[in-house]
Amino acid sequence: MSIGLALIGLIQSVTPAPRISPDSTVQLAPGTRYQAGGIHRFLLGSTYRDLWATTVRIPVVDLSAFAGGVEAFERGGSKQSRALRFRATDGRVFTFRALDKDPTQTWPEPLRRSPARRFAEDQISAILPAGALAVSALEEAAGILHPGLRLVVLPDDPRLGEWRAQFANNPGILEQRVRGLGEEVESIPGAVEVVTSQVLYQRLRDDGRNLVDQPRFLAARLFDLVVGDWDRHADQWSWARFDSGSVHRWVPIPRDRDWAMSRLDGPLYGLLRLYLPKYQSFSAHYGRVYGMTLSAEGLDRRLLVGLERATWDSVAADLRTRLTDDVIETAVRRLPPEFPTQTTAGLAEALRRRRDRLPRVAAEFYRQLAGEVEVRGTIGTDVVELTPSAGSLLITVR
Repeated sequence: MSIGLALIGLIQSVTPAPRISPDSTVQLAPGTRYQAGGIHRFLLGSTYRDLWATTVRIPVVDLSAFAGGVEAFERGGSKQSRALRFRATDGRVFTFRALDKDPTQTWPEPLRRSPARRFAEDQISAILPAGALAVSALEEAAGILHPGLRLVVLPDDPRLGEWRAQFANNPGILEQRVRGLGEEVESIPGAVEVVTSQVLYQRLRDDGRNLVDQPRFLAARLFDLVVGDWDRHADQWSWARFDSGSVHRWVPIPRDRDWAMSRLDGPLYGLLRLYLPKYQSFSAHYGRVYGMTLSAEGLDRRLLVGLERATWDSVAADLRTRLTDDVIETAVRRLPPEFPTQTTAGLAEALRRRRDRLPRVAAEFYRQLAGEVEVRGTIGTDVVELTPSAGSLLITVR
């Protein structure tokens, strides 16, 4: 690993971005710094370095006109994401996530000055630039709730507020942030409110009338496997509530598709997977199901426990039917047209082959969860019925 760290210094420095105003479109390469020589590529893979260095044409968002006018009010993002939140004049909130990330932004200063920083930064080249555009189209076909999004460049505009120097001229994904009650969630027809996973957990604990739509969540999790999105921890989900009488049904809304279809190739990443199996590389072949589902294990064990094997099979079959060849081709065409045809055709072929292999992988996922089952109740009065039969035990909670 030390040899690889030393060679990270071969990465080219960032090319200063031109000053951008809210015109119509601009041409830029989102990440020329990820270009690397042969030895570097041998050790840390080709990843998507060439796509990051490809010049693409991206529309510039006019902050004074978009959604009636928006202004930045809060810096967002997690350990690596660089995000900025905007509020429109009508109260809607939008989130801009820069394509390029900084995985060291929460590191202590001494570590940021170490060679480890270059290694961590280089991992971002494994992300498919603007891959969320293709994933969004696939989610639409799969019947999965998702926020509308677009690829834009932020202008050098006073509406960026105190974060102007950090975000001006940056390309990224702009999407509506759906959270709250009433008018704040009217973009999801029929939804009463949208909450975080932490709030959902509290509702499930406090009142048995709150139920997760388990087949819908299973469809979303199997979809994650198809697109190779292994970064699906609890913070990557919102939950929309739909009421039927006194029952509150919660439907998942996946968020933040940065690591979908990511390519972590190269022998050093192969070694890394021995210790951190979640870092799977997207290809026509599925990696380890355990690694692909590790980040969301807590969610899966808590929210998929009530589904029988027959339901898993039917949900997998339905998802496979929805993701037709035409759907996949249309989704891949949402990527920047400047990307090489050979690369986008390879992504489409990989998606088709993963779709076709989904029933087998879903069965493996089911067996993984069935080996150790968690059954949770509420803090209220629950009735638990145990019904033994030959070689099994049926547990009913109501």
